Amino acid sequence: MHREHSLALHENQTSDIMKALNYIFALVLTLVLAQPTLGAIKTTIADGSWDDPAIWSPTGAPLLEDTIIIDNEITCFNLWVEFGANLFWVKSGSSVTGDSIFALHASFLIDGTVDVETFAAGDGTNDVNNGNIIAERFIHGNVHFTNTGTLSGDSVVIGDANFVNMGTVEANFLVCPPSPSVTSNHGIIAVMDTMHIIGKFTNHSTAFVSVGSLNTGLDGDTLFNDGEITAISWTHYLGTAAGTGGKYCVELCFNNLDAITGTVDVCDDTPGGTWPCDINMGTIASTVTLCTASPCASVGVEDEYFTTPLELSVFPNPMSGSGKIRITGLNGQTFHYSIYDLSGQLVDQQSNVANNEFEINVANYQSGMYWCSVRSVKGNSQIKFIVH
Repeated sequence: MHREHSLALHENQTSDIMKALNYIFALVLTLVLAQPTLGAIKTTIADGSWDDPAIWSPTGAPLLEDTIIIDNEITCFNLWVEFGANLFWVKSGSSVTGDSIFALHASFLIDGTVDVETFAAGDGTNDVNNGNIIAERFIHGNVHFTNTGTLSGDSVVIGDANFVNMGTVEANFLVCPPSPSVTSNHGIIAVMDTMHIIGKFTNHSTAFVSVGSLNTGLDGDTLFNDGEITAISWTHYLGTAAGTGGKYCVELCFNNLDAITGTVDVCDDTPGGTWPCDINMGTIASTVTLCTASPCASVGVEDEYFTTPLELSVFPNPMSGSGKIRITGLNGQTFHYSIYDLSGQLVDQQSNVANNEFEINVANYQSGMYWCSVRSVKGNSQIKFIVH
């Protein structure tokens, strides 16, 4: 009976991953098709809306074949934006924000902020994020990607390419690339719901991974952990989990169906729990220690850390001069906020805010209604307020 259950579990996990990958690759194919020919280099010269010809030099909204340089605060609402032949560069202090879909045929270099609904890339040569990428769906294709800034979204999928994280990745759902690509984590990865590791993954000694449900189906590859990986539940059903001094920490359910080796420490906070929550039908090498390393940072965190939604409140409302927006449900997470007027024009924004409330100076705002969008790994919430 145990064997039948483990096989069923394996099949279900594989099915879930394949569904996720099929969805992502189908979307990438839809968004990123033919390579465009080389066009003009379009640079912004003023704040404004993406489709306003006057904010671009040379004049005119970008075409598919153009290289894009953002040197201002640009809003992008209700658009499908597809480009470019060479590079999409958002310079430091600049931004592209809105609810649009971006599909890149170019390499990207993000030194500022991109805050959009969907951000899909796959036809460039080398992609780098030194700033902030915030998207409901972030989909990356088949070129090397280095993140030294903050990448956050509801769904983050790294396709068939090497991924180096030296910054922070925050998501509800994360898929790391399959073999022969490699994920190399030197920073922080925080996944509130599910993380699928389906290819070679190295978690370095200074790195940290915190995840709700961790699924490792490595298909002959190795998850090598010299840092710390914590999970509410961990199902290791294919491949080898190893390391030479790292820690694997599990709060609830631990299912091992393949091999755990090396000189790592594995700590299941519910050892010997009622089957099928805890089950070992694979092998754990004698060199692996069990709960002998120092306590893991995230084991014991309450479930509401992963489930409490963001709630926003504004006071006073209406306001004049200044006001405050308070956020409930962050649980220590940083966030990004953007404020827009009713025409969709961005009037203020801030990234990597750590407080539970922030003050906004509306002394120079026109009278009228505004809305504030707050995004964090916990989700995306909005609230309206009035200035008079």
